[in-house]
Amino acid sequence: SWLPVDEIKEIVIVDWSSDVPVVELPYVKNSLGKKIKVVRTEGEHYFDRCKALNLAYAYTNPDNPLLLRIDIDYILKDKSWLENLKVGRDGELNYFLATVSQATPCLAGFILVNKRDFEPGYNENFLPMWGHEDTDLNYRIIKKRGVRRQAFLSVENFIYHVPHDDSMRIQHMEMKQLN
Repeated sequence: SWLPVDEIKEIVIVDWSSDVPVVELPYVKNSLGKKIKVVRTEGEHYFDRCKALNLAYAYTNPDNPLLLRIDIDYILKDKSWLENLKVGRDGELNYFLATVSQATPCLAGFILVNKRDFEPGYNENFLPMWGHEDTDLNYRIIKKRGVRRQAFLSVENFIYHVPHDDSMRIQHMEMKQLN
């Protein structure tokens, strides 16, 4: 859903040692080109989210000043939210975080930020699983970099988040403890 959006200049996919390389999947193979990059790791026995996200960032084009980081389970329904972005007084883009509703006040798997404010990236000292790495990044961007956060309200009109529970997080944490 993000591929045809002109404002999205590149898409970096990290293939974390999958059994079947992502580039061999028909829907990826047929879309490879200028806009999509696939970065593959080899020999990884468990998924390390922070390292994967930082690896994706390392492969972004340095000439693109903005970073839109989304989880794979975010489906774009309407791209018009891009037209509503507001920049700060100094002409710089503020840090954006998706907010869906009172029930789900924060979708931390969606951020839009100036690349310089993303540095130094995700904290790779976190446990290699899902959860709280986004909260840590949000804190550092807002508090330590002095960036003003703006939230997208009612983002459910623009982006659909595929619902899931926390069982995958727990499963990955248990796998790490076994290794």
